[in-house]
Amino acid sequence: GVSVCLIPAIQRYAKIMDDGDGGCVIVWLDRRSGEGDIYAQRILNNGHPDGRWEQNGIPVAAVRGFQGNLDITYVGENGVIIVWQDDGIQEDMNIRAQRLTPQGDLLWGGGEGIQVCNQEGGRQELPKICSDGEGGAFVSWQDNRNMEESNRDIYVQRIDNEGNLLWSESDEGIPLCTASEEQNLPRIIESEPGSAIVVWQDMRQDQDTYDIYGMRIGGEDEMVRLWEGEQGIPISVAEGNQQGFRINSGFEGGAFIVWEDNRFGGFPEVDIWAQQISVDGEIQWDENGIVVCGAAEEGDDGLFTQGSPVIFATADQSCVIVWGDQRSGSRSIFSQKLN
Repeated sequence: GVSVCLIPAIQRYAKIMDDGDGGCVIVWLDRRSGEGDIYAQRILNNGHPDGRWEQNGIPVAAVRGFQGNLDITYVGENGVIIVWQDDGIQEDMNIRAQRLTPQGDLLWGGGEGIQVCNQEGGRQELPKICSDGEGGAFVSWQDNRNMEESNRDIYVQRIDNEGNLLWSESDEGIPLCTASEEQNLPRIIESEPGSAIVVWQDMRQDQDTYDIYGMRIGGEDEMVRLWEGEQGIPISVAEGNQQGFRINSGFEGGAFIVWEDNRFGGFPEVDIWAQQISVDGEIQWDENGIVVCGAAEEGDDGLFTQGSPVIFATADQSCVIVWGDQRSGSRSIFSQKLN
């Protein structure tokens, strides 16, 4: 393998992103300072670290306190944008971002980055980011500012390639879903240029189990919902839990979604289900999804526990799903292709 960072400290939770030139940018949580900082390194298409970047990584965020729950997206010739959760600068959980050029220069706010959301007294957590197709990015996160009214909610923001917030001031953020009960763990992917699809776990139907909802968003100066349904559209609202989902860009601006599902029995009978949704918000497969592995109806053999699915679109407008599987009694890796 290729060494990315050999500093004698803990480096973990790495994310990797294509650099658009056959190489990649890797970003990770680093404890070389004794706290939690964010570092990044670029690997060229020849397998060697980019000599213009610092050996053992560039400090993206190396300030007091903990910086974690990071994510990264490629924004074309503008390089990459990294987003993270920060509790060091203002001593509560906020969202910050930084842009790195292909040469390894930090462009926004020096070693602190820019504020994406610093709503006072609340906790903004678990940010996810995707390119907006126009040099900037969309960011989503879970937010507890309305805990007494609606529990955790989903908020979003758009950033241009200069680091300007387009939809609100940094102490605000835009509420995407504030339905009753809990909404959490959002993920976001690029749709058509200038738009993104956000998907999240949702307890509005039953406060004891999760369903999956989504919304496509866009807009230049303000956030615009591009699908009907003010609080999102249902992707799967079957009995039991639908959770642990992943999302990947689909055909012509749509999305593929995969998740863990126990609609036909509780743990350890956990199955893998999936759904495709079009750019217009139309469900493409069966209502509440199709079974990929496990029980297709009540009473079927669910093959014990399947979990931790990931999904990738293919060039022929299909998708490939990979998951962990315990049907043999030990953890194995299985996959399936869906057209």
